Amino acid sequence: MCCDRGKIKLLDLKKPPEVLEQLLFGSGHKSSHFRENIRSYNSIFSFTSMGVSRGQDINKLHAEIISDLKQMLDDNNVLAKTFRMVRDQFQENIDSNVKFRLIGKRGIDGRRYNLPTIPEVDALVVGDFEVSGSDRDIIIETQSGQLQRINELNVAYLGLQYPLLFPYGEDGYREDIPLSQGDQSSRGRQCISMREFFAYKIQERKDEVPTVVSSGRLFQQFLVDGYKMIESSRLKLIRTHQKQLRVDSYKVLEDAILHSDIDPSSQEWYPVYRRRDNGRTIMKNGIHWITGNDSANTTFSQSTHDNGSSSIDEINMYYDCRYISPCEAAWRIFKFPIHHREPSVERLSFHLPNEQSVIFSGDDPIVNVANRLTVKESIYACYAFGLLDDDKEYVDAIKEAGTWGMPSYLRQLFVMLLLSNSLSHPKIVWQSSWQLLPEDILREERTLLSNPEAELTDDELKNRCLKKLDRILKGCGKSFNDFPTMPRPYYNEEEFDGANRLRGRIAHSRFPIPLNPTEDSTCNIKQGSPLAKLIVKAKLIIWDEAPMMHKYCFEALDRTLRDFLRFKDPSNLDRPFGGKTIVLGGDFRQILLVITKGARQEIVKATLNSSYLWPHCQVLKLTTNMRLQGNISGADLDDLKEFSDWILAIGDGNIGCSIDGIEKVEIPDDLLIHNYDDPISRIVESTYSDFLRHFTDIKYLQERAILAPTLQMVESVNDYMVSLNNSQDKSYLSSDTICKSDHAFTSLEHIHTPEFLNSIKCSGIPNHSITLKVGVPVMLLRNIDQSSGLCNGTRLIITRLGNRVIEAKVLSGNMVGDKVCIPRMTLTPSNARIPFKFQRRQFPVIVSFAMTINKSQGQALCNVGLFLKKPVFNHGQLYIALSRVLSRKGLKILCYDEDNK
Repeated sequence: MCCDRGKIKLLDLKKPPEVLEQLLFGSGHKSSHFRENIRSYNSIFSFTSMGVSRGQDINKLHAEIISDLKQMLDDNNVLAKTFRMVRDQFQENIDSNVKFRLIGKRGIDGRRYNLPTIPEVDALVVGDFEVSGSDRDIIIETQSGQLQRINELNVAYLGLQYPLLFPYGEDGYREDIPLSQGDQSSRGRQCISMREFFAYKIQERKDEVPTVVSSGRLFQQFLVDGYKMIESSRLKLIRTHQKQLRVDSYKVLEDAILHSDIDPSSQEWYPVYRRRDNGRTIMKNGIHWITGNDSANTTFSQSTHDNGSSSIDEINMYYDCRYISPCEAAWRIFKFPIHHREPSVERLSFHLPNEQSVIFSGDDPIVNVANRLTVKESIYACYAFGLLDDDKEYVDAIKEAGTWGMPSYLRQLFVMLLLSNSLSHPKIVWQSSWQLLPEDILREERTLLSNPEAELTDDELKNRCLKKLDRILKGCGKSFNDFPTMPRPYYNEEEFDGANRLRGRIAHSRFPIPLNPTEDSTCNIKQGSPLAKLIVKAKLIIWDEAPMMHKYCFEALDRTLRDFLRFKDPSNLDRPFGGKTIVLGGDFRQILLVITKGARQEIVKATLNSSYLWPHCQVLKLTTNMRLQGNISGADLDDLKEFSDWILAIGDGNIGCSIDGIEKVEIPDDLLIHNYDDPISRIVESTYSDFLRHFTDIKYLQERAILAPTLQMVESVNDYMVSLNNSQDKSYLSSDTICKSDHAFTSLEHIHTPEFLNSIKCSGIPNHSITLKVGVPVMLLRNIDQSSGLCNGTRLIITRLGNRVIEAKVLSGNMVGDKVCIPRMTLTPSNARIPFKFQRRQFPVIVSFAMTINKSQGQALCNVGLFLKKPVFNHGQLYIALSRVLSRKGLKILCYDEDNK
């Protein structure tokens, strides 16, 4: 901790002069006063200033002590004698230009920050170290009225700053202090580091007077200043070696060698941009864009009104105004562990072949770098040691489904696994299960050729199967290019490759919109990409449920389309969405987008009609409720119109009154459920009448649902409904873990035990334990196969329960009646209220006898039971619940409180 087993040996401090020794270790009133105010006395005689104001009153200091200390320094301190000598030279010849070189200059004046007002000595470290470390001398000359900065790395710095700790002007740290037991023949470090120097100095030793450690609050200041010096030296090394550091993948280095580009500083690797080298720059969104004939450079800058500086210095941003206390400084100087993990865990990186990162210096020959043993023979350590999932569960799931499912279901299941990013090694899963996927392909070939004896080789079967998988992937907007380890199918020239067919998809997926867009966001669409070409050809873009999206999503797409459509027509740069016609569908009466803990004004500000695009929109209103239309005439038609107008009035907020700040809406008596003992049983009886006779009827389940405002109410209804089903139940438990790839991941998150993670319930992911039975309706919680209509919100009915896969039949959409196999998937909740990221491996379904009102958007039902144990949140939520039903007689509402009233 202090001498590193004898490797570090420094000269012992001299015994302090008698005056200082008596003041430090004496017992009289004068000694007590000195120790209490030692920092003030040190400041009086310090040749330098820390640049802070402590607000101390010099009148409280003892004049006799000051006189004694002054005489002590004049007699013993070599620095004081030197300064007085230079002073005498100036006094003898006022016009002389005598200069005395002592130590180097520092950076910006540190006095712009004040010292914290707490009992102990703390420091605010400021960005005040000099970039060029060559000049460490300070020039003593005639007073100019300006402050000069000194460099802490000069040997005289500690003697100048702490004359009472080093009364003889002893040398401080220098970079060439050799190790006591250094091996000169070794290539290792030969000199003492700054941290080791301070760790040695702040120890008590036998036969040495503990001047430093006995100096009270001045010792605390010394600790803080020492650690500041250590940190400054470390960051200086990073700054001064920026141009020498390089990092790239091993594959890039191999390509460079192949093309004989062995100079790391070569610019030939960069693409040539067709722009004139005229020196012009463009300022946009705080970024200087500099165009040239061989590169496109950017300089990031931030606006400032203080000193006119515009460059961003990441090192100074880390260094500036960092808080350091004496206890932290001592802890870090002694190199005590900051955190501890038991048992020890080391993160092993995993990468694709030849994609490992390689760090090298700017002047290292590329051939030598690429041939390093540790680089060239890099192995996939995580996989070799079995520390990653081996995907056995998914191989077993495919084999299990193969015992009852058709090959087309198995291919769809394999694509689901690819799209869910749950597979660690897709190629291995393919190699282990491909024989089950093409079993119907040979039969199709024999039927097509009318030859029952026709055969296909394994390679032909694999290629045919891969083509079918590729077709499913492309229907979801993906291809095998997104899964580089998977084999590719081979297409003949005459075969049609529908890579860019226009299909309905969610906006974030179709126009790669950032998940958390800002006012400056753009879509990740590259000029000339297949998606860009598809958008250029498109005549119309339809965007449904637009009111539920943040306005930044539309503005991001607007900026992107203007950017690459201007090459087709320069005037598109000034047209909304680059001149494309976009239909934005949606109902502003429904629930708008969710702003976490946002007030009403924040939600309104984030909606589409608050965007700069809104004035360019032409609003078309639909006035007929299509859900309520049917073969109705006469008096029934009048009742239907009255019911429709009532629902619209609720959505517009025109019905109801405010009582004590709470909005109240009167519900017609014919829609209410009265006379009940058990509210759950009563709402179930009303909505699912004669359930035990029809629980296997798909049409019966497809037409009805119970809606409630919260997940708790939904779960209570679903549990009751599942208990009515007499089929054998099966419970599935999830595997929950912390996302170790999260940037916010720290050792503190290890305190979240699996039991705690299992207890988390939030929207968007299934519960830790889900109990299912054959005949139970469920709803998907994520998009798993958009080409087959298996999207978030799709309802299905369970037809078979396996150990690793479940089979279900689609209840809604265009694929009603189709069977699908659903595997476990890894899901990560996006709930901002959870301060860490975790992932849950579970079947992405939830029982859907009852569902939340928000989740019901888009559903059209014949029978709706609205279960209001608690009030709805706003008019929009009530409007959504009421507008799900196809007729007035199909709607029943049960309202009650905790007292069943």
